[in-house]
Amino acid sequence: MLPSGHDGRRRWARSIYDAGLSGITEADGLAVPSASRLACHIARFIIAGVYTVPDDVLLRHLHLAGRDEGMRLEPSAAAGFSGPGMLRGDAGGRAYLAATGLGTHLSQATEVVWTTGGSLVPDDVYHGFDARGHAVEAAGMRPSFTKGVPA
Repeated sequence: MLPSGHDGRRRWARSIYDAGLSGITEADGLAVPSASRLACHIARFIIAGVYTVPDDVLLRHLHLAGRDEGMRLEPSAAAGFSGPGMLRGDAGGRAYLAATGLGTHLSQATEVVWTTGGSLVPDDVYHGFDARGHAVEAAGMRPSFTKGVPA
């Protein structure tokens, strides 16, 4: 979901296409081009910002969660691991922390990533995701935080 905008009369939800994204992703649980008006209306008071995560980053997180914690995740669940880095590594995240005064409290923060399991992902598909994530990790690729957008 991208942030909503205002056209002078009403609030409207922007589409991922407005940001130059295709919507083609391994994170099928998150692959919607725009949020519904109802979702935007309900979430407007509880969401401070949104971000996008490239598939390579999702799959790297999926692999690391499996390797280091024994967690079997679906790719869309692995997107949550990028959130804390976005707050610190993205200009929009840092601006949000400064504007809200939360930056001075990060040392006391507990970051929670809500993940859903990959138990419904067929074994061969999951192992393919894991192999791709392993290759990204082995190549030393690290996330680039450039897509954070304040809501």
